[in-house]
Amino acid sequence: MVQHILAAPIYICVLLLLVPFAAPLARAPRKRTKIPPTTKSAEAPLALRRATTTLDGNCSIWVLEVADQEWWRASTAAENPYGAKLWPGALAAAARLRAVAAGRDVLELGCGNGLAALVAAASGARRVLATDVSPRALDLTRRAAAEQRLAVDVAAFDARGPEPLPAGFDLLVAADVLYDAPLAVAVADRVVEARARGMDVVVGGSPDREGRDAFAAALAAKLPGAAFEPAYDVGHEDLKWKRKRVEVLHLLEGG
Repeated sequence: MVQHILAAPIYICVLLLLVPFAAPLARAPRKRTKIPPTTKSAEAPLALRRATTTLDGNCSIWVLEVADQEWWRASTAAENPYGAKLWPGALAAAARLRAVAAGRDVLELGCGNGLAALVAAASGARRVLATDVSPRALDLTRRAAAEQRLAVDVAAFDARGPEPLPAGFDLLVAADVLYDAPLAVAVADRVVEARARGMDVVVGGSPDREGRDAFAAALAAKLPGAAFEPAYDVGHEDLKWKRKRVEVLHLLEGG
């Protein structure tokens, strides 16, 4: 009997020690909190660079290019990234516009990052509208024009579409847009359309473009005698072009 009485406090102490461990087991299970999926951050703006072109020693115009090499590697032809950089044919068109744009209402097809349109504005054009199917190209052109205080409007327009050329212009420009035969034939049709309105036309290009011969053939079939002038070489210090072959087609009103 005495042994039982003496053992009682020991049992009580053991029970008191076990209570903290047993209590959590008696609690109701907690509901698991669902963690929402991670929200993707907004796409970081692409790195851009300025490429400055100097013409006739008196006109220096810069355009914006996408400098993000990862973006270029990830881009596909279907995404139409071509307007995000400067191409040699644009230099040929810009050089000609430097001489003929003053006082003119200039419409550019496939403006890309806008060198031809910017040079036309800097050379005294009365009005300039740069068009392209690429929102990125139009944005690059708009930004470059605004920062250089050049009067260039931009608008979406597809040379391959059914809509007629925008009205109210007397000089049509296309610079390095003869990437493939279907597009080149569409551009030739636009040249014919412009000539039917009495517009002058300047097309700058590269002799080795895939659609160049298709353009020349389609144009010659509808405008006999229309042909590119002899090709010549251009360079670009900013872009480290030592020599790029370019050519110009220049059709004059009444010619």
